[in-house]
Amino acid sequence: MNLSSFDETSERISDLMASRSRALHFLQEFGWLLQRRHVQATSEQQQYCTEGFSVARFRWLLSFAIDQEWCAVVKKLLNTMFRGDIDVSSPIEFALGDNLLVTAVNKRSKPLVQFLLRYRTRNYAPDNRAIDPVQFLFTPDMTGPSNITPLHIAATISDATSVLDALTDDPQQVATPKNCIYVQSSLRFPIRSVLLLEGVLRPLFSVRN
Repeated sequence: MNLSSFDETSERISDLMASRSRALHFLQEFGWLLQRRHVQATSEQQQYCTEGFSVARFRWLLSFAIDQEWCAVVKKLLNTMFRGDIDVSSPIEFALGDNLLVTAVNKRSKPLVQFLLRYRTRNYAPDNRAIDPVQFLFTPDMTGPSNITPLHIAATISDATSVLDALTDDPQQVATPKNCIYVQSSLRFPIRSVLLLEGVLRPLFSVRN
């Protein structure tokens, strides 16, 4: 009997069982959230739904949907949060703080990147003076830790041409090709010809120095 083959088979079975368990847990939690929303919308007795959906549970659902690249489910979850069904003090800070666009870029998921760049909400206005509360939440040049943007990340990972194309085709025209230049870079990452915004490397050099 080949013990090595047996160990590999056992590991695959274990991984499949873990994936199945996670999927069932997602279906249960997502179904509960949708049912809770339905009861709130149709019931005249709101006391039956006074307890909010916890941030930890919601973050897990969102993370699972992002990992599976389920754009429609991610949209439903974000919409649910901005309707006030999740116990978050600031939906916008939560959405941006979880670095969803960065995660999509790291996954090299063009559909997710395109969806996030086009996601809008009417439930958030940055201040009382805002004329139009419709906001694009995610942009290619939004900064994260160490001032690194999704464009930086897409430029430093391999096989990310389609993601770069998506980032430079955002609806706000933040990173359109006409504003970009080809940069021959010799950073710590093996980049050759990379399509980047003019000046987008400046934060990287400041971090490096």
